[in-house]
This record gives sequence, structure tokens and C-alpha cells, in this order.
Amino acid sequence: MSEEENKVTIEGRTLYCPDGGPVALTCSETEAEDYQWYQRIYGEKDRHPIPGANEAQLIIPLNLARGNYYSVHFNNDHQQIWSEEVQVDELTFAGLVVETSGVYTHDGASIIIKNDGYVDLSLMLPYTTNITWYKDEKPIKGQNDITLRVTESGSFTVRASPEECSNYLQYLGTAVIVRKL
Repeated sequence: MSEEENKVTIEGRTLYCPDGGPVALTCSETEAEDYQWYQRIYGEKDRHPIPGANEAQLIIPLNLARGNYYSVHFNNDHQQIWSEEVQVDELTFAGLVVETSGVYTHDGASIIIKNDGYVDLSLMLPYTTNITWYKDEKPIKGQNDITLRVTESGSFTVRASPEECSNYLQYLGTAVIVRKL
């Protein structure tokens, strides 16, 4: 058997979403004996056995996974085999931000549109999914695009999530106040 064929890997998502569930890692060699998973804390040199982690799959609670490294050791046909080490970490996102453009002025506290003026409120990346725009604290039906064109007075806000973590919903911290004169 060549070295490439004997290579043991750890499979599973190594970057996880905030507020997600536990992380599952699986050894690519699922028919071995005497598994023992190890953790190396970020910034340390030594890896330590994880008590009770002696199967082909390891379930890691989120609070223990952040930035740490994992590997597995096992016996296969009386050979001692180590997997390569993988780092498991949490994705982080900047807060939700809305950019404004259009034909408007502002008075410091609100955006003012006149006549045929408008303001486009556009979500900044990475917030591109599960978008809900609100006017006066009520969802605007059918408005779930990245950009909302506003032509009337109201208090506007939005809720959205990054595509990578669609359950990680974020809200705009401060509503955009628009006044039509």
C-alpha cells in the first residue's frame, strides 16, 4: 500500500457558525481499533487525550472547539497510526451595515427626500440571505433583496444573515429615519 493510500484524514466542518450546534469530526478510517482523540489548545505545543473520546467520530461542544487543534490515534492491523491535525474555529462576522445612496439630503438625524427623490438602503457583505426589511417595525411584504428603494417617510430597519451561516440572523442596530417633504 502506498503512503498516499494509507493517509488518514479527519473529515467534517472545521469552520462553524456562531450560535450553531456542536462540531462533528470523523476519522476517515472507520474500521480501526482503539481510537483516541486528542486536543491541542491553541498556542500550546502538547496535545492531550480527550477522556471518553474513543470512537471514529468526535462530537465537540462549541465552547471547547474555538481555535483548538484535533487529531486521532488508533490501531490498524497492529500499526499505530496518527491522523493529521485539524484546527476547528468559529466564523466571525462584522455587524450588519447599511449603505445609503440616491437623491436625498440629511439633517443629521434623518434622511430627507423631496419630490422625486429616493434613498437606496443596501446591505453590505456578507449579509446576503434571509433578508427582511421593516418599515415602522413591521415587515415589508415581498422586500427581501439586498437593496430597498425608499420613496416615503418612515423608520426603516433590516434583518439578515450571511450565506455561510443562514441561521445567524443579525439586526440593524439603529433604524434609518426617512422623511419625505
